[in-house]
Amino acid sequence: MRKLTFLCAAVMITAALIFNSEKAFTQVYQLENPGFEVWPGSATSEPTSWNSFPSASCELTGLAALGCGTATSTRHQRSDDVRPGSTGQYSCKIYSTSALGIVANGALTSGLMHLGSTTATSTKNCNQTMTGDTLFNHRLNAKPDSIVFWAKAVNASDASQSCCHLYIHDNYDLKDPLASNSSGYQSHIVGGVPSYNFTNNGSTWQRHSTPIIYDGYTCNDPQYVLITFSTNAEPGGGSSGDALFIDDIEFIYNPIHHEFSQSACGSFTWDGTEYTASGDYTKTYTVGPRDSIVTLHLTIGHPSNNESTVNACESYTWNNQTYTTSGDYASTFTSFCGCDSTVTLHLNINHPVANEFSATACGSYAWNEQSYNASGDYTQTFTAANGCDSVVTLHLTINQPVNNEFSVAACESYTWNNQTYDASGDYTQTFTAANDCDSVVTLHLTINQPVAHEFSANGCETYVWNNETYNASGDYTQTFTAANGCDSVVTLHLTINQPVAHEFSANGCETYTWNNETYNASGDYTQTFTAANDCDSVVTLHLTINQPVAYEFNDTECGIYTWNNETYTTSGDYTQTFTAANGCDSVVTLHLTITEAPTRDEYITACDSYTWYEQPYTESGDFYHTVPMAEGCDSLITLHLTINQSAEQEFYATACENYTWNNQIYSASGDYTQNFNTANSCDSIVTLHLTINQAVSHEFSASACGSYTWNNETYNESGDYTITLTAANDCDSVVTLHLTINEAVTNEINAAACGSYTWNNETYNASGDYTITLTAANGCDSVVTLHLTINEAVTNEINAAACGSYTWNNETYNVSGDYTITLTAVNGCDSVVTLHLTINEAVTNEINASACGSYTWNNETYNESGDYTITLTAANGCDSVVTLHLTINEAVTNEITVEAQDSYTWNEETYTISGDYTQTFTATNGCDSVVTLHLTITTSGIDENEMTEINVYPVPAKDVINIEGNSIESIRICDILGKEIMSIDNISSDYTSVSTDNMLSGHYILIIRDANGNVTNRRISVMK
Repeated sequence: MRKLTFLCAAVMITAALIFNSEKAFTQVYQLENPGFEVWPGSATSEPTSWNSFPSASCELTGLAALGCGTATSTRHQRSDDVRPGSTGQYSCKIYSTSALGIVANGALTSGLMHLGSTTATSTKNCNQTMTGDTLFNHRLNAKPDSIVFWAKAVNASDASQSCCHLYIHDNYDLKDPLASNSSGYQSHIVGGVPSYNFTNNGSTWQRHSTPIIYDGYTCNDPQYVLITFSTNAEPGGGSSGDALFIDDIEFIYNPIHHEFSQSACGSFTWDGTEYTASGDYTKTYTVGPRDSIVTLHLTIGHPSNNESTVNACESYTWNNQTYTTSGDYASTFTSFCGCDSTVTLHLNINHPVANEFSATACGSYAWNEQSYNASGDYTQTFTAANGCDSVVTLHLTINQPVNNEFSVAACESYTWNNQTYDASGDYTQTFTAANDCDSVVTLHLTINQPVAHEFSANGCETYVWNNETYNASGDYTQTFTAANGCDSVVTLHLTINQPVAHEFSANGCETYTWNNETYNASGDYTQTFTAANDCDSVVTLHLTINQPVAYEFNDTECGIYTWNNETYTTSGDYTQTFTAANGCDSVVTLHLTITEAPTRDEYITACDSYTWYEQPYTESGDFYHTVPMAEGCDSLITLHLTINQSAEQEFYATACENYTWNNQIYSASGDYTQNFNTANSCDSIVTLHLTINQAVSHEFSASACGSYTWNNETYNESGDYTITLTAANDCDSVVTLHLTINEAVTNEINAAACGSYTWNNETYNASGDYTITLTAANGCDSVVTLHLTINEAVTNEINAAACGSYTWNNETYNVSGDYTITLTAVNGCDSVVTLHLTINEAVTNEINASACGSYTWNNETYNESGDYTITLTAANGCDSVVTLHLTINEAVTNEITVEAQDSYTWNEETYTISGDYTQTFTATNGCDSVVTLHLTITTSGIDENEMTEINVYPVPAKDVINIEGNSIESIRICDILGKEIMSIDNISSDYTSVSTDNMLSGHYILIIRDANGNVTNRRISVMK
């Protein structure tokens, strides 16, 4: 185990690195301090020198208590408390202490010590600068990626953190970068760990790892490393006695990965190893302290024989040689992997074709997707079946079509060129003009319709219409010419009314008012009105004027007197007013005398029967008899009769729970007999039929309006109420009333009727509000108000056009005409509706069409030839049945195979990479002709040499080409035909990269020259 040392309250570590060239992947290097494990002296003393970790001296007067550089120092000690899993025996231990009354636990580096939280400025505070002291700065020849160490803190002050500082620099004269007087030294720092504070974890060893930061520093020359540990993260933050244990400090170096691609013929030898198969192969090298892992992407090729068939027109150039005759030609090339590739060319040389034809067209002529609208000779070049140009000359004559138009207005229909039109619109017909072009004639047609009109009129005795006089009711028709030039047939529905004479009789009391005029004497009076038929209505009134009547009478009654539904119980004069026979008031006065009637009671007991006022009675009871008196009032006599029986007798009794009879108590139902000798001397054997009942409980629900009276008590709130009664079986009957008190209900009805409306057995014939009082479902009064609207009958007319037939009100009509029905209007009255009906006929049509693959018609797609029919709506509203005669053609596919050297041009497009390419043409049937080219591109032979070790990646390249080698000086990039497309000079580096932004997909040659003049050729593919 390699260890470290401390100085005062901090430890300062220097490191020299040992590299293990046997290791692959991540390298771990422990700092070299061989004397640490053979610590001289006792466990409580500090050695004077620890090989590479000697202690700095601290010789200022008065600082002996710090123990700096003295043999008796206890500031740093050897400790046998090592981290778990350590192979060594010892670790290093550092203490903090008080210096001049301030805890000295700050960083001490190169002899500069901080006391407390303020940088010391007085020599009494042990300020010391040690420059040019190599004891604390050791050589470093590479940049480590991270530092790893083990630490354990024992903090008497329970301080939470300790601290580590690390700096890699290019000058051993470095001062503490934390000091205020260290300016000018920052430019010498390569990287480091400015401050790594680690949390103390209960006196337990912990492994710490932190990356070394290189960003933000300008220096790039790693020569020395300086490490400082402190017992506390902040100067003066601890207390005397804090301790920090440090063990096993290591630097971590991560490996570097490289890869390159190589092609070879048959086999390839790399670093002494021969490879005969394509694949990825990896080797690990040590470059300085790091492993370099190199991956070879190897492609092994083999010699090949290929052949290519080419059709060319007149001549063909292959491998820089031009051929003008058909034949088989062979050449040998070197493939990209260095193998021979023998290619045989089967060449067919064809010749161009010339052709001409004449055509005449009207307006324009389309030829090979180009339209011509002027006469002349036109030439186009095609590719003939043999692959050569086919030059075709068209001798074209263009004639012009003739256009004409005219306007017509007609009534109902118009016939043009044997075709009849019955709707307005623009119609076009095509004729053949003298020049054989179409003569397109457009008719601007306006179709007007006859006008039918009717109206109703009333006349009094006569009516004049259009200079003609009518004196009888009826329908009359006259025909006029409408504004559109068609007939206007007008029908008059005429009603001839006669003057009306009317008379009536009326009675009035004192006066009578008629038509806002008041009369006070009897007589005949006449007024003239306008009758409902618009004629005069002469009305005669036969008027009788009556006078009021006075009347009185006397009457005498016994006890109570009722007159005109009113009851009187005392004598007096009473007056009431009636309507006399003449319609006037009749005032009647009653002079009333009320007398009282005498009463008498008789109590009789008899045996078996009793006769009273010649009436026999055989049962006990109360009986009444009225005796007329001289005063006019009846005398009421009441007989209270008791009948006893002299023979056997039985009676029924019902009792609750028990029954006492003749001093004997019975508690069960049954028949019981006793013999009596009654006071009236009527012996009686009495049988008791006894029923013993039990107490009864009962409940019921009731609803009332406003209040409810039960058992002489009135309740006006809903609730449960209980009383105890005597049940029918003579037992207590506990009765509970569940009472609901309801309120009176008001309601309104809106009604509309035609002419009159009957409601609650009464008929109303005028609009208005009417009220009745009913009994609601809850037993309360229901006051219902009727808001009544009286409507009148309605007349209406409808114009309709239909195809074939028309159904109206469940009846079908197939002839044009006027039809009338009577319906019920929305206001409830009769609605007399007249239908003016026009019946139209259906239309048929046919279309011929051809398409490629599929055809869309009326939003539906068809992919097979055939006849298809749809039904549309014609301009006249009838079905328009359209039949499509459809021919579906199929697309044509074809493919060709070609082998070419370096590049191949097809249909004006040049290809430099092997592959399958597709182009779409138009076949003779109008469909797409899809042609697939299977293309193989072979490249001209270019040798690759290996004058120096070069790595080019990735393969294939996309955005950038990376090139690694020794002292690269210049790069040339050529296309596969040898044309230079890019050059880069004065590189002077082992690595460079080239952007492919200006390069197309394809094969390229890299010509790489190093500083010694060695040239290496590399082939690389770019694929975007």
